[in-house]
Amino acid sequence: MSEQDKALKHRFRERLTGSPLAKALMVAFLILLLQIPVSQVEDLIWERANRYDSVVSEITDKWGGEQSLTGPLLIIPIESKIKSAGGEYASGYTKRRYLMVTPSSLDVSVNMESEVRYRGIYEVPLYQARAELSGQFEVQEALSSLDPQDKVLWDEAVLSIALGDVRAVQSPLTLEWNGLPLSPQPGTRMANSEGIHARLSGGVPDLETRIPFRASLVLNGSRGLYITPIGQESQVEITGNWSDPSFQGDWLPTRRDIDEAGFSGSWNIPFLAKGLPASWMFDQPSWTQDTLPSVGVMAPQYTGNYQTIERSVKYAVLFLACTFACLWLFEVLSGVPIHAIQYLFTGLTLCLFYLLFLSLSEHIGVWLSYIIASSAVVCQLGWYCSYFSGNRYRTLALVVMLVVLYGYLLSLLQEQDFALLYGSFGLFVLLAIGMFATRKVDWYRLTELRLQSGRQDPSTSSG
Repeated sequence: MSEQDKALKHRFRERLTGSPLAKALMVAFLILLLQIPVSQVEDLIWERANRYDSVVSEITDKWGGEQSLTGPLLIIPIESKIKSAGGEYASGYTKRRYLMVTPSSLDVSVNMESEVRYRGIYEVPLYQARAELSGQFEVQEALSSLDPQDKVLWDEAVLSIALGDVRAVQSPLTLEWNGLPLSPQPGTRMANSEGIHARLSGGVPDLETRIPFRASLVLNGSRGLYITPIGQESQVEITGNWSDPSFQGDWLPTRRDIDEAGFSGSWNIPFLAKGLPASWMFDQPSWTQDTLPSVGVMAPQYTGNYQTIERSVKYAVLFLACTFACLWLFEVLSGVPIHAIQYLFTGLTLCLFYLLFLSLSEHIGVWLSYIIASSAVVCQLGWYCSYFSGNRYRTLALVVMLVVLYGYLLSLLQEQDFALLYGSFGLFVLLAIGMFATRKVDWYRLTELRLQSGRQDPSTSSG
C-alpha cells in the first residue's frame, strides 16, 4: 500500500472516530441491531403467555369455564287447533306450540368464593358460586292471549334454567314451585342452550294468584359469571372475596362496594330497560342466549403479568436511546473515547433486563421481579461504566439516569388512563435535558479539535 493510500485510510479513520455525527450514526445502527434480541424476548413472552392459556384451558375444562345463568323460564306446551281455509277449525288436526313466560319478579343473590389452583409454575384463579333465585310468576295475563280453543298442557309444563357450563353444577341443587319441591333433570328443553329443567308438580295452580318459585345452585367456574335479568322486575346482587373485580354486562351496578376483603355489586333493572316481552309463543322452545342482556363480573386475570411485561418491552428503544445518548454525551463533552463494543455490551445488558423480568415474574410476582431485575441491570452497568468513563461523577450520572428511567417505566406500567400523557411528557423532558446539556457545544469546532488531537497523537498516526 502506497503512502498516499495509507494517508487516505488514516484520514478516513480519523473522521470516522473523531466526528460526533459519525459516532451518533454508529450508535443509531447499534440501537437498530439490538432490536433483534428485543424481538426474540417479545416472541418468548408470547410463547409463555400461550403456554399459560393452554394450562388455564386444561384446568377449566375439568373445573368449569365462564359461567352464565339465565332463568328460570316457564315453558307451557299449548295444543292449538288448525283452522281450515274457510276459517273453521279442522277436526282432528292440532299443532303444538310453546308459551314462554318470564317471572314477574326475580331476585338473584350470588356469593362467589375464589381459589387458586396450581399447575407447575402457573396459577389459575377459579371460583365456586352459590346462587339463590326467588320470585313469582303471573301466568293469567300470558294465558289470556290464547285462543279459547287452545288447550293448556299443564302436566307437561316445565321450569327451565340455562347455564353456561352445566358440567360444573355441584350439589346441593334444589328447585321449588308454588311451595312444592321439584326434581331437576338435565337439559333445558330448549334448543341452543344447556342447563336443567323440572316438571311442575301439584297440578294446575291457582292462576288468579302469583305463583312463587325458589332455586338454589352451586356452580364451579372461572374467569367470570354473568346473570340474565330475565324477570319483568329484576334485582341482582353478586358478592365475592376478590379485591379487584371488573363489573361487566349491559348495565353498571346501581351500587357497588370494593375493599381488600372483597366486593359486592347490586343491579335493579326495570322491565322497560331490557327490551324483552313478558311472554311469547314459539313453535319450538328456543332462544339465542347471546342476544339476551346480562350483568356480571370478571375475575382478576393472572395473564396481566405477561401483558405488563409485553408493555415494558415496547419501551426498549427508549431505554437504549437514552442510555446510548448519555454515553455519547460523555464521550463528546469529555473527550474520553468509548468503543463500539462497549456500547454493544451496554445495550445487551439493557436487553437482558426484559428476560430477567419475565423469568422472575413467573415465580415471585411482577412488581418484585421488576425491582430485582432493574436493580441488577443498574448495578452491572454502573460497575462496567466505571472502567471506561474515566470519572466517577460520570458513572454516578449514568446510574442516576438509569434509576430515573426504570422508575419512570414503573410508573407507566402501573398507570392505565394517563399512560399516553405520562409517556409523551416524559419524552419531552428527556429531549429538553439533552438540549440543555449540549446548549453551549460548538459542534463544528469540537469536530476540528478531535481531528487535530488525533493527528497529534503518535499512537494514532502510527496505526
